[in-house]
Amino acid sequence: MKIINNIALVSLLLIATTAVKSQTINWLAWNANAFEKAKTENKLIFVDVGTEWCTACNYMEEYTYTNKEVIDYLNANYICIKVDAEAQPDIGARYLDWGWPALIFMTPNGFQIEALQGNRLPEKFMPIITDFQKNKDSNNLITSASKSTIQKEIGKLNEIEEYVSKKLDSYFDTIYGGWTTGLKMPLYAPVEYEFWKAAVLKDNSALSKALLTLKNTLILNDTIWGGIGFGAYSRDWKGGAPEKRTETQAGCIINLSEAYLATGDKLWLTEANRTKNYLLNFLRSPQTKLFYNSQEENLNPSQNKDNISSEEYFLMNSEQRKKVGIPPIDKTIYTDINFRCANAFIRLYEANNNVEDIQMAEQIIAQIKKYALTNEGWYKQIIGNENKTEDRIRVLPEQEKLSQIIYLRPQVHAGLALLSMYIRTQDTTWLNDANKLAIALKNNLLDTQNSGFYASNQSAIQLGDELVKPKVFIDNALAARFFIELADITENKENRAIAEKTLLSIATYEWIDAEERLLGEYALAVSKYNTAHLKFTIVTSNNDLQDDLFKESKKYYYPAKLLVIEKPGHYPDMGKPALFICNTRLCSEPITNYKTMPQQTTQFITKLKRK
Repeated sequence: MKIINNIALVSLLLIATTAVKSQTINWLAWNANAFEKAKTENKLIFVDVGTEWCTACNYMEEYTYTNKEVIDYLNANYICIKVDAEAQPDIGARYLDWGWPALIFMTPNGFQIEALQGNRLPEKFMPIITDFQKNKDSNNLITSASKSTIQKEIGKLNEIEEYVSKKLDSYFDTIYGGWTTGLKMPLYAPVEYEFWKAAVLKDNSALSKALLTLKNTLILNDTIWGGIGFGAYSRDWKGGAPEKRTETQAGCIINLSEAYLATGDKLWLTEANRTKNYLLNFLRSPQTKLFYNSQEENLNPSQNKDNISSEEYFLMNSEQRKKVGIPPIDKTIYTDINFRCANAFIRLYEANNNVEDIQMAEQIIAQIKKYALTNEGWYKQIIGNENKTEDRIRVLPEQEKLSQIIYLRPQVHAGLALLSMYIRTQDTTWLNDANKLAIALKNNLLDTQNSGFYASNQSAIQLGDELVKPKVFIDNALAARFFIELADITENKENRAIAEKTLLSIATYEWIDAEERLLGEYALAVSKYNTAHLKFTIVTSNNDLQDDLFKESKKYYYPAKLLVIEKPGHYPDMGKPALFICNTRLCSEPITNYKTMPQQTTQFITKLKRK
């Protein structure tokens, strides 16, 4: 009887174990081991790439990946890999063209069969995964070509700038603003580029394009709590998705602050401050004092007993909302996004002249250093995760592994923020940190053979006939911008050469065309290289930030301005503070009268010609 009971118990345990196994997909991390496992077991590969805030990803998780038939079939026939595009930006950028979720299918040897865009419910998903398996069994799988075969280069950087600018213009909606007539999103990089074109390239239409876009972007604003929504599926920006991403808030604060600086219209400053207050009130961690990733548009089903839609919810006043509940917040803390926030507060300080804003930026950077700066001088991408484990749909990489992975994205955003802090405060500590970071980038991520920067320091993975060690287009554009700004401040020719080679390394017709409306960062970087910044150098023995000439120079709006204070030496001692305005080709006469400084500066800039 005892034996029979033991047998029965073992049987029950086996049944229970099988039931548990069938309830979840056997997800693996993106690494060489997972792809080697697929090859060894001769199984197809399925890769899901997405983010925590992605509504379509959450639908896939809730409906498709809980379906028993889907679970059992994938576990039996596929090696399944799940990637968080923000935690692993190198892989995320590889599949960014498909949007989230990107559903990628490969042969056991890693040749891509197909990449699908968006979620699929079980009844649509099952035929897809079964058909691929049937084709595999009958040796009828057809693979797609890899983007890495692109080789056709454009030419010199002035030709590239012209091509990229025209390409970006072709996406602009002249009626409603924004860079498409379809899904409207607050794309802050092309707005920043238009402000640059208006003031630096003297493009008369650029300012109106930037302001039209920002005016309609504000349709996505939450008028009760603040915060800019993810986007709208209508051309006129109405009926938008009220999901709020921290990255979007930071970009909009930068754009709105610059709109105020360019026009003097306080509407823009009011909206920038409203967005800032949303960040501080809803998305700031009380533990780290840094910012969370995003806030969803829908209430948690467990608290939404009355089935209130997001449209109904966001029509409520503040008290009504609080009674019902607050949409969930993804409490993952990313380094790159927080450096963007630091840059937003720096830009807002320039517009506001509110010392609390620059103090906030300094605190953000100090906290990032505390939690993410390594002994080698680079920054980890993930600072922390304050979500409950069960609240995340994507497992984050282990902290031990994170401490060994250098991602390009957080480094370039760090570099740009450090330079911005130096320019606004004249504290050389920030410039020294930027120089150290540039060295770390060159030592760890620079492709010394073909130029440009790898997306991470991870070893290449063999996928089909391609050895994958990704380079990310946008991140390389930002890297080039960082090295341009650093070179123009320090007059370091080596860094400027690295920027040039980086921009050229990704300048192919096919790659640029594939980026479509996401060309703003690259367009701005190329234009910065071709035009060169104007270095506003205050020459004084006292290093006095309260000097009238310094304060007037600080207020003067010009997107290509890099303001620094130096002691006499490189420039002559005029016996009193003097302003020298120079680019790589010529300098102004010394300006010593703060009252005439704006007029003299404008006269000098008006005479400037491009190379």
